[in-house]
Amino acid sequence: MMSNNRRKFLKSLAGLSGLATSIVPGLSSAKSVTGLSKSQVKDIRLSNNKGYVRLVFDLNGIADHSVFALDKPDRVVLDIKNATMPHGLVDRVQANALIRSIRSGVQNKKDLRVVFDLSRSVTARSFLLGPTGKSGHRLVIDLHDNKAVARNKIKKTSKRDVVIAIDAGHGGRDPGATGRSGTREKVITLQIAKRLEKYINQQRGMKAVLIRKNDRFMRLRERIKKARNYHADLMISLHADSFPDPRARGSSIYALSVDGASSETARMLAHN
Repeated sequence: MMSNNRRKFLKSLAGLSGLATSIVPGLSSAKSVTGLSKSQVKDIRLSNNKGYVRLVFDLNGIADHSVFALDKPDRVVLDIKNATMPHGLVDRVQANALIRSIRSGVQNKKDLRVVFDLSRSVTARSFLLGPTGKSGHRLVIDLHDNKAVARNKIKKTSKRDVVIAIDAGHGGRDPGATGRSGTREKVITLQIAKRLEKYINQQRGMKAVLIRKNDRFMRLRERIKKARNYHADLMISLHADSFPDPRARGSSIYALSVDGASSETARMLAHN
């Protein structure tokens, strides 16, 4: 005789097997529904931007796509798997300086192919956007004009000369220091400035400009303003300091802080 526990165990096995047979067909039917679903292009929009053209494909859902470029002649190909598009939709997209024409067709009896015939080579980039606000699923394709990219690259990599402003200290009614024989600092600094200008302008990639070219008085802020108008990268202020010992030789350098020091010492050295 069969015990009650054994009967319960066999009944539970039968229930599980029935459950399994009811679940498996359900799974297979779900896959078949997914496989039959198609992507649909509802609209195409085009916008001209600086250096590139943007195409937006409005879709009914997420699309499996690929984009690649071909040459001889230049064209970009868009493939969307298992997709359809209303007849004549591409004809509504107007051609421009980059896109000569757009055509579409069917690949493998189910896939959509869109071909952009171009006037020159481009770099194509694509990405998908999900629904936001009133907008649904979108496929965005940017066609970057390689010619425009090359022009921008040349502009960015072109280098200008380093501009050095040479400021001959003192001048005009401000003679600066005076030597034992009556030599005036303003004369010496201007002579040195002109020699330095000639030397710098002989160097490749450098350009010298004089803050004062003759014997004239200029205030400190006027000198700074002139250097800025020249877009100077460096400003050198020349002085010929007096010294009680005639045997002294050489030079001294005072560098103002790159952080814009305005100490009393800096002001004193700038004016004297």
